[in-house]
Amino acid sequence: MSDFLKRFKSENPEYSEIDDQTLAEALYQKYYTDQFDDFSSFANKIKLQGYTKPAPAGTEVVERFAGGGMIVKMPDGAETYFDEGGSISNPAMIAQIRAAKGDVGAVKRGETAQELIGELPTRVLSAAKGIPFVRGYVEPVAGQMASAISKTGIPYLFEGGEGISPEAATGLINQAIERREQEAPITSGLSRLGAGVATAAPFAPALRADSMIGKIGQGGLYGTAIGGLEGLIAGYGEGGVDEAQRQATSGAVGGGLFGAAGAPIAGAVGYGYGKYLERPVKDIVESLGFKREAASVVADTLAKDAADAVQSVENSGPYGSLVAVGPNTASLLDTISQSSGKGAKIAIDNLNETAVAASNDLNKTLDTVLGEVTDGIKTQKSGIMESTSKQRREIYGEAYSAKIDPDTEQGARVIELVNRATPEELSQAKRALRREGISTDFLGGQRVKEAELNEVLADIPASQRADLSVTSNADGSYTVFRVPTVEMVDVLSKRLFGLSDAAKRAGDMDEYMSLRIFAFDLRKSLDDVSPSYADARAAGKDAIDMRNAADLGNDILNPRITREDVMLSIQQMDDVAAGQLRQALRNRIDEIAANAKKPVTASSEQEIIEALATLKAMNTRAVATKLRMVLGDEDADIIGKQIRDTSEAMMMRALASRNSATFNRQVVMERLKEITGKSLAEQVGEQGPFTVGARKATEALVGGTPQSQRIERLTEEMAPVLTQRLTPEQLLLQASRMQSLAPAIERAQLGSQSAAEAVQRGAMSLGITQAQQDERLSPTQQLMRALGMPSY
Repeated sequence: MSDFLKRFKSENPEYSEIDDQTLAEALYQKYYTDQFDDFSSFANKIKLQGYTKPAPAGTEVVERFAGGGMIVKMPDGAETYFDEGGSISNPAMIAQIRAAKGDVGAVKRGETAQELIGELPTRVLSAAKGIPFVRGYVEPVAGQMASAISKTGIPYLFEGGEGISPEAATGLINQAIERREQEAPITSGLSRLGAGVATAAPFAPALRADSMIGKIGQGGLYGTAIGGLEGLIAGYGEGGVDEAQRQATSGAVGGGLFGAAGAPIAGAVGYGYGKYLERPVKDIVESLGFKREAASVVADTLAKDAADAVQSVENSGPYGSLVAVGPNTASLLDTISQSSGKGAKIAIDNLNETAVAASNDLNKTLDTVLGEVTDGIKTQKSGIMESTSKQRREIYGEAYSAKIDPDTEQGARVIELVNRATPEELSQAKRALRREGISTDFLGGQRVKEAELNEVLADIPASQRADLSVTSNADGSYTVFRVPTVEMVDVLSKRLFGLSDAAKRAGDMDEYMSLRIFAFDLRKSLDDVSPSYADARAAGKDAIDMRNAADLGNDILNPRITREDVMLSIQQMDDVAAGQLRQALRNRIDEIAANAKKPVTASSEQEIIEALATLKAMNTRAVATKLRMVLGDEDADIIGKQIRDTSEAMMMRALASRNSATFNRQVVMERLKEITGKSLAEQVGEQGPFTVGARKATEALVGGTPQSQRIERLTEEMAPVLTQRLTPEQLLLQASRMQSLAPAIERAQLGSQSAAEAVQRGAMSLGITQAQQDERLSPTQQLMRALGMPSY
């Protein structure tokens, strides 16, 4: 320090903090301008060391530099640089001079180097200084390449420079890059930061931990390892072993911090972006009728059934609801129906209403196809006999007068069938004929000895001998056979039907069907012999046919009546008999429904209980086949469809069954726990005093609705949407909307994961770039300084 100024400051302590040159300039202006020609003479006189020229008159010093140059503010506000070489007023040059700390020579050399290298290569090389691991080797590698290219004579990097050495090329590249940093610090920093993140992010390891704490730990560990390694490798290229050690340390710290911080930031970004992408999901769910929280609750459940939703409801009947789209949605209904709030009642009421409508429609369909319910089978058969008695006497008189000719094919067939009857069957027919005064001798054949033949024939009236047939046997005996009349065969068939009924009552269903089929064959053979008999049968005046048809209708639902039995029984059935079958079937179905037992604890309507009993009796493949045989394809299809539709409605109602005692006990217990809660001591013991205290304070400040009430509110919102009855067209539309739900949720989830992973990788790569700490600042620090922000 100048002795003059030292003495002045000791005498005037208030000036002790002012720098020597400023104080000297002030003293010169106030006291010594008349004694010295200029400030330089005064400065030399007082022996002021390292002084610079004062700012020109009328200007204000903005910044001084060690080399003697300064930046001043002119009277018009513009900045100008002054030094011994002159002045510079170009703002861009002034900014570069300021960045170079007043080294005007370095700025000019860099400008010259940049002109030689070229602007585009300079920018590329400057950006390459941000690439991890290789950034410390950009200048020497580029210098080697530039030297090799220059020696080819092709002016690629240098305008006119030919045969330049690698060292000279490396120096020029260094100067050009420094010049780039000076003239565009923000752009340079951004380009390096972008190059670093872009090249490092794809190689940043993914965090596989399940918890956030685990991800933070993984991110910090990976970032520390990779950042330290990058600083070690790149730092060695920038300054050898010492620089490698320094940058390895800073790289490990920066990489660890950014790697750890990236996990929660990535989680928050992924969550937010996922919520943004979920807006289409919300729109789809709300278009189905769900609102607010309910939409969030059901979205994932509906998505699980979305793929097959359309296929599931394509054949849905008129009783469908959204529950029909798949098993997961049905499980959601089960949960709602087991709840204790209004939602369960809404769901059950809706499903009951649909089930009752399906039950009523089933009865209407049965009435339309089979006829309305009348009295039972006994009354029906009694009515048949009473209503046909007069007609039978008139029509069958003519039919019985027909003759059976054994010499014809038709007659031979009748006799062959009669001969197949057992003695017991013939005996019963004979007793019935005797009561009518009809002779039955030799009916079915009688074997007599040769010596007795003449006596036997002599006892037969001459008028009846024409009806006898005598055949010889191998043992010398003869068989006398009476050719039966139509009436005899008819009576035999009736007795066969009676025997079949007895077999059925005894439980011998095989005998029952065998006798019925035998009887039908006899009656069909008489149709071929006696047209009058066939006409009578065709006119529906045969009470036996109708009674048998009624019996079949009454028994057709019995599993012991096989499909083959039905097929054989209906071969000879006419339209009138078929009508009796339908009526008996309808009455039988109604009887089954009327006898359905309703459990004491059941909450379902009686219509539902009876419909279930009806479906149980009819909803089998065997019954469906038998109905198709007796009703025909068209009517069988009508009933079959109604059975399927009603079954679907009943299945949906069954999903809402509330018969789980275990579940009900759990609900009550959960409610008791919620009401009583745990003691404060128990809570502190389980969670710790700080956690409990914070939760209690939050509850006191914020309040909130108990969980049970929130669940009840949600079920109340979901129940009507899930169980509302929809037309097939409406349900198909809802299913079509659902099909786009799963892809939308998948896009949201993948988008959220991708965003989180990209942010995490970006954060880790940003941490790796922090290892770029040579004598200059890192790209991030450069940007912060250029933007006027504090940097670490």
